[in-house]
Amino acid sequence: MPKRTREHILEEESRKYFEDLVPDHWVIRKPDPDYGIDAQVEIFWKDGSPTGLMFFVQLKATDQKDLSKALKLTFKKDTLRYYYKLELPVLVARYHSPTKSLFTRWAHAIDLYYSVPDATTYTIRFPEDSRWEEDTPRLIEKYLEQLRELKKALRLPIELSVQYDVQFSSNTYPLRLESKLHELIKAQGLPVEVTSAKQGDLQAQLKVAPTEIRISILEKNTFTMHNLQDEDGKYDESRLPYDLLSMVGCAFFLTGRKNIAFQMLTENLPDSALIKSTNFLFLLASFIGSEKDFHTAIRLLENILETDRQDKTGIANNVFMLVLSPGHLRFGCPQNLQKRFAHVLLRLCKRAEHEGQKEAAAINYYNLANAMRRSNFFSERQVISWYKRAARLWKEYLNREYYWAEIGGVLFNCNKYLCSSRFYKKALAIEEKPWTIALCADALLFAGRYRESLDYFERYFHEEKNPHTEMVLKVGLLEYLVEFSGIEVQTRSEKEARSLASIDIEDALSSKEAALASIPKLEAICKKDLLCSMMWANLANLYTYVGETEKGFSAGIAVCLMEPRNLEAWFACVMWGARIKSPVLGGVVFLAYEKNGEELISFFMNRLEAHPREIDSELAANLKLLFDGIRDHHATHVHEDFSVMRLLNGKNGYEEIRVKDAHRS
Repeated sequence: MPKRTREHILEEESRKYFEDLVPDHWVIRKPDPDYGIDAQVEIFWKDGSPTGLMFFVQLKATDQKDLSKALKLTFKKDTLRYYYKLELPVLVARYHSPTKSLFTRWAHAIDLYYSVPDATTYTIRFPEDSRWEEDTPRLIEKYLEQLRELKKALRLPIELSVQYDVQFSSNTYPLRLESKLHELIKAQGLPVEVTSAKQGDLQAQLKVAPTEIRISILEKNTFTMHNLQDEDGKYDESRLPYDLLSMVGCAFFLTGRKNIAFQMLTENLPDSALIKSTNFLFLLASFIGSEKDFHTAIRLLENILETDRQDKTGIANNVFMLVLSPGHLRFGCPQNLQKRFAHVLLRLCKRAEHEGQKEAAAINYYNLANAMRRSNFFSERQVISWYKRAARLWKEYLNREYYWAEIGGVLFNCNKYLCSSRFYKKALAIEEKPWTIALCADALLFAGRYRESLDYFERYFHEEKNPHTEMVLKVGLLEYLVEFSGIEVQTRSEKEARSLASIDIEDALSSKEAALASIPKLEAICKKDLLCSMMWANLANLYTYVGETEKGFSAGIAVCLMEPRNLEAWFACVMWGARIKSPVLGGVVFLAYEKNGEELISFFMNRLEAHPREIDSELAANLKLLFDGIRDHHATHVHEDFSVMRLLNGKNGYEEIRVKDAHRS
């Protein structure tokens, strides 16, 4: 007779525990149709009459004894996005069997903005104070009532009251302001009705005070902006209508009406005073980043350039820099929108040049190059031409270390390694930064200048107290390769080496004799290209087959460092490292996760589960613990590189800001 698995027993235990917790006037049902979640709960009044309040429940149980680990739960991002779309809210419940406790979070409050962009999964954490207590049912009922009230309140169009506690230039201005608001609302087709009523159950209230503008919806969703006045402490009355509608757009976003919010923001921000606020632009970046709605940001830039305001060049530059930073652009903006965006910024560059604003044009060309250096639409030659154009317009760039380093990065990414190293050396001649030294060493490594690369790595380790794992592994590998081959300088013949390394590996692994005969032939390919990944991949398998697992592990590291997105190579390398109990195994796994994120863990777990007899259970358990530790480390110690962006400050000057960017490779 088949036995019930622990997973099924745990699932049943969590379901019964939840049923025992809920009040008698809550009714639990299995969703019909099946939404892929565990239960639907309907709440009745204690006299049995319906309240109309309902929610879904997703139960996840665990046997993990360590509570800090048990309160982590990994979801597919698509599952969370599906929950967001459901009409009923989803309560995610984590049952902790060792302590017989339940912890809860609302799914729609989980913010995917902080997830790794390329990952397919996201790990959430339950706070310890989210434990189900005696008062939890009452709090859930109150929350659901407020949510229902908010949804009912936002039936469109909304009614908006505008109140003033400020002295305008004339007594008639409030009337002219309301008239302009009506005009804009009609022209833009906005679901808003302005009323002059000051009392009653109004859906939204705008209040213009001497030092702030505040919008409130049902007093539960409030958005406030400060310091929008000019140097004389007065509001720009010509721009105030656009400020107010932009504020309403923010309120719409905070209450979930995001499409309407973005429409209002793109239509009204270009003519507002609000668009000049750096703090507001950071807020706008969080809105757009959370939705990855780069179409809105690009449309906003286009609309700014269509205005007749004199300061639009600087404003558009700042919107680009703060709202479409290189990190956002690389991880969230589709390729087709990158091209459209680049064309908008090129238009801005040329406009600034035409107006004689050389410094503004230089800033825009430089920012454009930084944003597009990884785009598939523009060649490295085109990107470098933008860097050079920026330097011609503002020669001070030539004295900045980051200018030369960023061009070095562009050249590295297009495999121009020796040229890349020369630009890194120019950067170092201006200012010696440890990470730039490491990047120069890396470029020299791939350029075949192995001995010189080791010299630069030595400089890096001398300057950097906490060297990056990738560089530690690379210098260890390089020392091994130079000792193994005796080659210190090489003109790499990559295509020829790859062709020679393309052997029938199954035939070579058919017997120990065949493997031993193949090894020296492959090793000889080092003379063509010491960094040939196919050669090292075949050697790794052959070394391991004939019992030289330590050499196989070293060869496996070489493959992983040459092909960091090769999940199969990382898995094999980790297995070999575990077999010999290598002291650098932790560093290998750490780097593998840094390069591939959650995709790596999913791949490893699938392989471990697919071949349970072939893989030691203790190793599988240790790997899971290691991955948990790496996740925690990355949550608080993300390795960061930066791009330097320049922000016009509106006073014929600029500020330099270092914007987070992903590591080059």
